[in-house]
Amino acid sequence: MNAPAKIPDLDALPQWRLDDLYSGREDPRIDADLAAAKAANDALVALKGQFVGARGTPAKLGQLIDRGVRLYEDATNGLWSVGAYAGLASSTARDDPAWAKFEGDLRTRSSQIAAESLFFTLELNELEDAELEAAINAHPPAARWRPWLRRVRLARPHELTADLERMLVDRGPAVANWTRLYDETLARLSARVGRERLTLPETLNRLSDPDAARRKSAANGLARALAERESTLSLCLNTVAFEKQVEDRWRRYADPAASRHIANEVDAEAVNALEAAVVEAYPRISHRYYRLKAKVMGKAALDHWDRNAPLTAAAPRQYGWAEARDMVLDSFSALAPKFADTAQTFFAQPWIDARPRPGKQSGAYSHPVTSQRHPFVFLNYMGERRDVLTLAHELGHAVHQTLARRRGPCWRTLR
Repeated sequence: MNAPAKIPDLDALPQWRLDDLYSGREDPRIDADLAAAKAANDALVALKGQFVGARGTPAKLGQLIDRGVRLYEDATNGLWSVGAYAGLASSTARDDPAWAKFEGDLRTRSSQIAAESLFFTLELNELEDAELEAAINAHPPAARWRPWLRRVRLARPHELTADLERMLVDRGPAVANWTRLYDETLARLSARVGRERLTLPETLNRLSDPDAARRKSAANGLARALAERESTLSLCLNTVAFEKQVEDRWRRYADPAASRHIANEVDAEAVNALEAAVVEAYPRISHRYYRLKAKVMGKAALDHWDRNAPLTAAAPRQYGWAEARDMVLDSFSALAPKFADTAQTFFAQPWIDARPRPGKQSGAYSHPVTSQRHPFVFLNYMGERRDVLTLAHELGHAVHQTLARRRGPCWRTLR
């Protein structure tokens, strides 16, 4: 039997409600939103060829860009809404085949719709910088999209032919199933720890237990559970890595991180310098820390199950949900009252899923959904200090996503 997690006020931990998105898998609004997204996307497809055709008429080109991006946003909002619902619901039920099928089917349907407007960014990138700038100057409302256009241009040297780009989009839902299999495998994982059977979040939490024997038992149990799933997990990782290697080669990226640098709009040199500085500091910071920790614990060297061990044998302090909420809101209020007020909404509404339970995937995130919807926050709250920090971290994302909503999906994807 699964051992109950020793979490303060477990019943008080919130579970989100997604019915302000859709009431269930059969909600007719899902098909309605997909149809509206397809209509906006079809209207965008009708503009194919007109952008290049208007390159000599700046005012007309500016109007086309403004209309094109607005249609692109309308389609994106519809597709992201149903996609977010499927992902959110599935992340708390990775052991439910019905939700897995629903998520996979929706991903395929959305991909088929979006693939028809692939031409849009490809055609915009056929234009020269001076032509785009002239169009924006001739039609000032199009200036709203300048940051988005800048990011589109950054991908210009790495674009493939239209047919190859379409092929990658069409096969995307199949490739995504490797990540889904990985998540489902970990969500179903249980570890035999002593006489207990623990889920992955419970086992990871046990690695912070003040009792060394319990930590060791948890580490060994986790190692055995992972070893039993080694072939599946390694196949997922190696397949996804190989898929990326092939696409990076075709797109002529210099290294595996290049596409992420472009998405983040940072220079590779800056990232490399940061990495080098961190590595250089290992001996005087992290190595020194672990040496001191081993000394405090009376050991010559730490065992791997001691990395997260508390420095005293006393039971670690537990934080109830209400206490965690107050701590986070107080810290946010010290930053800015509006920040705290925005975060408070997530506690007042059923927009946080914090309760650990079988079938729920591990980890934490804040999902922005769309610019027409509010975010949802996901975590597995175990009542320890790091869980309070995780709550604050994810709510920070949620506040940012909320305040950025009025900018629209193209702006919200900017970092």
